[in-house]
Amino acid sequence: NITNYSVLLSYLYSKVLSESVSNALKLTGGSEAEETARFVDMFDKFFDTLNVSNFTDGLHSRKVFKQPYRSGNDFRLKWLEDIFLTYLDEWESSVQARKEFTKTEQNLMLISGETFFGLRMSTKSFIELVQYVFKIP
Repeated sequence: NITNYSVLLSYLYSKVLSESVSNALKLTGGSEAEETARFVDMFDKFFDTLNVSNFTDGLHSRKVFKQPYRSGNDFRLKWLEDIFLTYLDEWESSVQARKEFTKTEQNLMLISGETFFGLRMSTKSFIELVQYVFKIP
């Protein structure tokens, strides 16, 4: 069930994981905030890529990741596959390589394994879906 609370949380996530927050972190956070800014930017683009809901939102917001899909070879599909999924893999690998931390501490540096799996599965499925839709005569 969708509740008012879940709608509010979704709205708040979209405001925190946004291009403007990423830019503010880059501008004011220095090198200490660099990876956080990258995380925010990645997830802003990820959500924009999957949340294309009309033909004009990308134009009005001036965000190319929110523009409608026009082909199965759209650059965003390549971005999802080559950049976003690679980012998730590198993030997980870099934390697991930090042997100075316990497994519990490493887990606190990551999203849950189930969430990683869900992101990967959703991303791969979305790529295949968009490519399939544009193959239909």
